[in-house]
Amino acid sequence: MIRLAGEPGLRRGEVARCHRDDLIGEPGRYSLRVLGKGNKLRVVPITDALAAAIMEHCAAGRVASRIRCKSACGGSGFGE
Repeated sequence: MIRLAGEPGLRRGEVARCHRDDLIGEPGRYSLRVLGKGNKLRVVPITDALAAAIMEHCAAGRVASRIRCKSACGGSGFGE
């Protein structure tokens, strides 16, 4: 979660709304679809390493539909 905020510069609300289906692309060309301020959709390029971490996190079944969020984790959604 911190990587989503730090590497591509997502805002906390954008991180909270990230969904594994928002990951698009292929090796060397991964991006995230992000619903930002004013409900504007933008596409943010991410590194292969961050894409792999997202896919690994989702494959591990840690969170069913969200990458990580308050409702699924039962806390603030930050940290851990």
